[in-house]
Amino acid sequence: MKKTLRMMALLMVLTLALGTLAACGGKSDAPADKNAPAGNEDSKDIAGGDPENGVKGVHEVHGLYSVIVPDGFTLTPGDAFGDTTNPKAFTLSTGDGTYTYYQFNMFSESNARSSIETTKEFNDGAKDVTVVYNGVTWEGVAYDSGDIPCFSMIADYGTDHFVIVSAAGNAYDSNITEAVLSSLLVNVPTE
Repeated sequence: MKKTLRMMALLMVLTLALGTLAACGGKSDAPADKNAPAGNEDSKDIAGGDPENGVKGVHEVHGLYSVIVPDGFTLTPGDAFGDTTNPKAFTLSTGDGTYTYYQFNMFSESNARSSIETTKEFNDGAKDVTVVYNGVTWEGVAYDSGDIPCFSMIADYGTDHFVIVSAAGNAYDSNITEAVLSSLLVNVPTE
């Protein structure tokens, strides 16, 4: 059992590493959702409606998501395996050679929680964290990888659709993370 968990954890680490390397792509070509904010507008303050926090960006849409893409970040559609047509996954990254990214995907509750537990098991000093942004509760773990703050958290978007975000380069409670997670809109599939 422990060997299986380690193999799953290794696969997840490889997935995150591939996602980081693949996160240098362009913007989404997905059609705009008529209920989502328009994309590619001039940069504006975005975090929690509080212009004091200094985070600026524009809305973009990919697959099931609408999200603010902070200035200096790029939205890359798809998952860590290079499937740019996966509507349940995307990455926000700086593409500047640093490990600064937010990688999103959607899973069932059991898979999402298993991912969090595996992340916690393989990262010494990982601590349980919970935050609420824009009325959505995110729970998971935060840890440091060297001097880089990292976290992995999940949120329940209903009918066994859990969004998981794995991130590096910004803490789970930073202004930029608050801006991104507060802006996230999810169009849950009716499977």
